[in-house]
Amino acid sequence: PPPPRDRCWHDGGQFCYSWEEDAELRLSLEPPAAPGTECYGVRWSPLRPDVTLKDCFSMANVSWYGGPSIRAQRWPLNGAESPAQPLVSGDLGTNPDSFGPVLERYFLGSTGVTVTVAPDVPLLLSLESHRQFCLETPAGREEPLHYQLCRPFLPPPVPTLPNVPSTSRGIFPPCRSPIWRYHGPEGSAARIQRGLRSLVRRLKRHRLQEGIVALGERGTAVLAAADPVPSERRRRQAPALVEPLELSITLSPYAAVTSPLFLRSLRGGEAAGYWLSRQPRPGGSSIPLLTTWKGQLCARLNVTSGAALRWYLARARRLRQALGAAYVAFEGVEGNSFLELDVPAPAELAGDGYTEVLAAALATLGNGTIISAGTR
Repeated sequence: PPPPRDRCWHDGGQFCYSWEEDAELRLSLEPPAAPGTECYGVRWSPLRPDVTLKDCFSMANVSWYGGPSIRAQRWPLNGAESPAQPLVSGDLGTNPDSFGPVLERYFLGSTGVTVTVAPDVPLLLSLESHRQFCLETPAGREEPLHYQLCRPFLPPPVPTLPNVPSTSRGIFPPCRSPIWRYHGPEGSAARIQRGLRSLVRRLKRHRLQEGIVALGERGTAVLAAADPVPSERRRRQAPALVEPLELSITLSPYAAVTSPLFLRSLRGGEAAGYWLSRQPRPGGSSIPLLTTWKGQLCARLNVTSGAALRWYLARARRLRQALGAAYVAFEGVEGNSFLELDVPAPAELAGDGYTEVLAAALATLGNGTIISAGTR
């Protein structure tokens, strides 16, 4: 075939080429993202509405990092497998085949190549184990496929753990600490403690002694119930549980109706004030508004009560100190329990009011507070 004809020959910083009247390719020289690199903007534009654009990147002799979290996490992502689906964060609990809550729109290759996609570009991602990963546009939307490709001028040095190219360090924000989620036994506090120590030993054996060990909500509740008022000696011993890593615990505004936390509040006569309740009939008493959380029937924190918020925040601070946690993650902040149960909501909790009030209160806990919430 004849050599490609550059339709942008008059512009020394771009190269344009029409691909068989299906799509137009436009390559542009971009400012270097870091010293010692050169970057190109790649933009495919469909010339017909029935054209789907797709670019693939080989995994042969290259380790790739970045992209989304998946249920069976792989590091690097070469061993991952996923059909083409939108590159957006999802809930692995409700849809295990989707991408997870952690999502980066960049891919780092061990050869020093980086692929970056802007957050406003609609995109589908597919992963073919040990073969390639592909970026493509949604069908029938005539959207361009646009990303940035950077490579080093010089061959990268021999990589060390973690196998991330040194040239990429100036392109992206500083690397965050890896989070290792605990999935071990949770039947008792003793079993959780043994499981955490075992996980830390395995990480240290692989020279991965930096990062955060994340304990889920159930594990946090088991440890909290085992020692509600820990001694000073236990407080000093708690950080050693996962040293040299840091511990993250998980809380939510829900309490199972069979949990010690909820039952204690009933004995103290606090249920009416601490938990969301249905509006009582004249002369009647408040009844907690029960909803489902992680398969259990639960009451939910009443964020309209100052006393309830103070009690909840004090409990979070106490648990963080008692368990030696560097971070506290809060789940289940989103959603309108009244709307879900078709019950009239107080004016201050209409729409996303619950999320706004609780998130503002949790922010007062300061650094080390992680709030996970989604809303439309």
